[in-house]
Amino acid sequence: MNKSLQLGKLSGIDVFVHWSFALLIPWLLYIAYTESYPLGETIVLFILVACIFGCVLLHELGHALAARRYGIPTSNIILLPIGGVAQLEWMPEKPKQELIVAVAGPLVNVIIIVVLAILLAIGYIALRIMSLGPLFLENEVTYFFFTLMAANGILVAFNAIPAFPMDGGRVLRSLLAMKMTRLKATQIAVKIGQAIAIGFILASIFWNVNPFLAFIGLFVIFAAGSEERMVRVDSALAPYSVKDIMRNDLQAVDQHTKLSEISTILAQGKDKNFLVMADTEIVGTLSERDIMRALNNKSINTDTSITAYIQKLQSYLSPHLPATEGYRQLQTTGADILPVRDNNQLIGFVERTRLVQFVKVMLLKNESQKNNT
Repeated sequence: MNKSLQLGKLSGIDVFVHWSFALLIPWLLYIAYTESYPLGETIVLFILVACIFGCVLLHELGHALAARRYGIPTSNIILLPIGGVAQLEWMPEKPKQELIVAVAGPLVNVIIIVVLAILLAIGYIALRIMSLGPLFLENEVTYFFFTLMAANGILVAFNAIPAFPMDGGRVLRSLLAMKMTRLKATQIAVKIGQAIAIGFILASIFWNVNPFLAFIGLFVIFAAGSEERMVRVDSALAPYSVKDIMRNDLQAVDQHTKLSEISTILAQGKDKNFLVMADTEIVGTLSERDIMRALNNKSINTDTSITAYIQKLQSYLSPHLPATEGYRQLQTTGADILPVRDNNQLIGFVERTRLVQFVKVMLLKNESQKNNT
């Protein structure tokens, strides 16, 4: 993942830390300096912050494991200075499932609070038995645990704010979707979330609230808008299957075709993607994006063949899949072309460029119908 450092895997999910995390180090050192912390307290401060982000990681893992229950994989979890993000490959479309996935994260923090409270109670009882009860409130370990409990409480409270696409906003969207279409529920949740996000930004600027609140506000505004566009796409594609959006007339070229020859065919404008053959056998596809990347590389001789730029046919779509699934697989795989196979026979292809154009037309059609009603 660009500009991120992989920490490892947790329950089979890649965990990354964003580069901006490095900014936390001088900030924590500044706090320690201005508060005149001795070395020991400075180390404890760093340990406390690490534990808080460990709780954030467990929060995101809660979302990921709840999504896994419904067959939704998680690409990765990335930790940012303002929190964490579990990158689900797609969001659950059934309101009840989305509700459970959204609640799972804060529920983890509630469990952490309960566990910490039990540990504190055990510690207090032990000190009372040893007639050392007064040391309980003065103990640095007690303060550490209380602070960690408070941090988890803040995570629960903050995520309860209905600022879509934060957890509270997803809960709101799922509840609305039980009474109306997913698209309408999303649009309402987005408007509420963006209004709250603007409040975050104003509070950060004019009332000297934590500056991280402004970053969270910006994240909510852009992330909410992005998800609304995704739901609009899903709504536009909902009536169709992969069979409706595929084509079966891709131009075939030999695997030994030269880059100069394929660029001439591309310039004619009929096709942007090609089927690559070895004699009578299909060996892969060639996309416009890969062709242009090769042509823009001045060190590559255009008399070389296209062999190095062929996309192998590794995964296939079924013609009976919903068109939304075809679109989703194009997005997650990053492929320009996905082959369609029925009964082990290749019957067509779904192209990114063609599908994007199809989506644009459907969105315009839906908007026109909406304006005419």
